[in-house]
Amino acid sequence: MQLILFDIDGTLLRGYGAGARALVRAGRAICGPRFQLDGITISGGLDSVIYEDAARRMGIPDPDALHDAFRARYLIELAHELAHSTPRPQLLPGVLPLLAAVSARPDLAVGLLTGN
Repeated sequence: MQLILFDIDGTLLRGYGAGARALVRAGRAICGPRFQLDGITISGGLDSVIYEDAARRMGIPDPDALHDAFRARYLIELAHELAHSTPRPQLLPGVLPLLAAVSARPDLAVGLLTGN
């Protein structure tokens, strides 16, 4: 059996920055209004690493202590972004037929592998 893994944003859909906006709002809610992602590479990064980098740049000595609260708030903010952002996130062309084709093959296992 072969495994096929897909990234989400930029591969299956276009999020138009919804994830980054949600990260910033969650960070500001948990870490304070100075939380920002300026100068931090987020493309392909794990949310937990992005958060930790930004929190350390703010001078938070133990970002792990706030991580669970950050993650919970991020999920709330991301749901809000996905429901209310403009433009709305969109599936990329050909995604549905591709997923239907690979999921119909018994010799393939399909999954998601995403940093965010």
